[in-house]
Amino acid sequence: MDENKIKKYIAPFLAFAAFFVYANALPNGFVWDDEEQVVNNVVIRDMRNLPLVITSSTFYAGGAGLRGGFYRPLVTLFYFINYRLWGPNATGFRLVQLVFHIANVLLLYYLLKKIFSNQGFAHGDLAAGLAALLFAVHPANVESVVYVGSIGETMYAFFVLLALLVFARGVHSNRDIDKKTLAVFFGLVFLGLLAKETAVVALPLAYLYWLVLKPQKDINLKFIAGSALVLGVYVLLRQGLARISAMAIHFAPISSATIFERLITVPYEVVSYLGIIFFPRILSISRHFVVSAITDPRFWASLIFLALVLAAGSFYTRKTRSKLFAFFMLWFFVALLPELNIYPLDMTLAERWLYVPIMGVLAAISMVLVSFIASMPKNYKPAAVIGLAVIVCILGVRTVARNENWKDGLTLYSHDAALEAQASPQGSYDLENNLGVELFRAGRIDEARTHFERSIELQPKWTYPQNNLGAVLEHQGDLKGALNQYRKSAALDDYYLAHENIANILIKLKRYDEAKSFLEGSLKKFPQNENMQFFLAELYGADNIGNDANAKQKALSIITQTLALDPQNPQIIQLYLMLKNNKNIEL
Repeated sequence: MDENKIKKYIAPFLAFAAFFVYANALPNGFVWDDEEQVVNNVVIRDMRNLPLVITSSTFYAGGAGLRGGFYRPLVTLFYFINYRLWGPNATGFRLVQLVFHIANVLLLYYLLKKIFSNQGFAHGDLAAGLAALLFAVHPANVESVVYVGSIGETMYAFFVLLALLVFARGVHSNRDIDKKTLAVFFGLVFLGLLAKETAVVALPLAYLYWLVLKPQKDINLKFIAGSALVLGVYVLLRQGLARISAMAIHFAPISSATIFERLITVPYEVVSYLGIIFFPRILSISRHFVVSAITDPRFWASLIFLALVLAAGSFYTRKTRSKLFAFFMLWFFVALLPELNIYPLDMTLAERWLYVPIMGVLAAISMVLVSFIASMPKNYKPAAVIGLAVIVCILGVRTVARNENWKDGLTLYSHDAALEAQASPQGSYDLENNLGVELFRAGRIDEARTHFERSIELQPKWTYPQNNLGAVLEHQGDLKGALNQYRKSAALDDYYLAHENIANILIKLKRYDEAKSFLEGSLKKFPQNENMQFFLAELYGADNIGNDANAKQKALSIITQTLALDPQNPQIIQLYLMLKNNKNIEL
């Protein structure tokens, strides 16, 4: 089959390959932050809360609206719409996410095809197809595609690719670009920012591509003005309307590192990302490391390695006179820059952060491979194509296997915690806690306690394992110890579950007046927390603690509000009916 006939089948084959390698992930359940953003998030269940999309963050805060350090309105909208369509069905959420990935694969193909065409690169369709195929099946993308909480990655990539495609197509033969094209480009970048702030990388990528084209006309003023407008409106919405600060509190070791330590960690971060691209054997959702001294081999060896890579890339660029190769390598570094912890993030390295940067590397690799194969003697080409097919299959098999790790929380955390323990002497404070939660749910309480204590040892300021250790103590019958532990958790970060657990323990200890007072104070912080409202309604409605008619009326008023928040909850409905019909309620 000749090259022209092959071109007709590239796009449908890419879509099929992307779907095929992720099909086994569709039945997987919700995991990790999916619980706080979807499963426990009562806000997204009611379309009347839709205005919160533009004025809030993405994480459910236990009755205090949506909170967190992220401003990603399109992500929250995604949760609203998908919950409306599928309810608490993870398969539906993940199917839509896979559609975004397939769309990104096709957009990458058409973008690279256009870029290669603009530059007159021979066999551009095949190079674009190979890069998109590698992107479609690469296991580094599993976290971005199968983890519902990372929909922001696939969504912002969609808008970035669409914006760059509009930009590339809008460049005329005289290297000019019209105002309408620029307006559409900036509009798409703005939508990307509303999915994830990292979409800002579209601006330098577009400008770098403009420079590659050797422009005859200057767009500096127009480009600067458009960029300033887009970023200004985004900041106005984020900080002015939603009041979400640019600074977020993180507990990862890299967050508490000095700026010097973060900078000398960068070379090892970059090398680690390249390792994931070329040798994706060890994959983990949580990677924590900090390089503390320039004498550390991770710094100087990585720096030497990167210098050699850059030298080889520069040599190839000069030899082939290919500015496109340099552009694609710059794509990788520019797109990765926001994720390198110069500004501290919540972990040192995350595979989902590689979703857009990897495109640059794969495009550069595909350019080299297609050019090399095209220059081969005709009788060697079939073997080279078979070799490429084998590599694609190996990557696809690794992706399918990694999807299985994401089957459920216990499988994922058990697998990744073991890997992280080998890779890092101290392990991972968040994986330890998450694994403990799944072990606790599985009834393996003693094992769970060990992991919670290990998490606290690694990061004593983090509220979640403190609360979870309290749950272990409560399960073991130590109510007073559990109460102290829950209070310690609440003191660290006003964690809503800690407040719920404190109230529950006070009721179990029959300290009813104290429980009422505590709940009334907590509900000022979490005014729409249905669990605390339920507890308070029970306390005011209970006959066996001497409540009068006024107290029961107050209980009915509280539970009526609770029912409005969650009208399908059978426990809330039952208490409402008992109070409404003046039935006996005992604690």
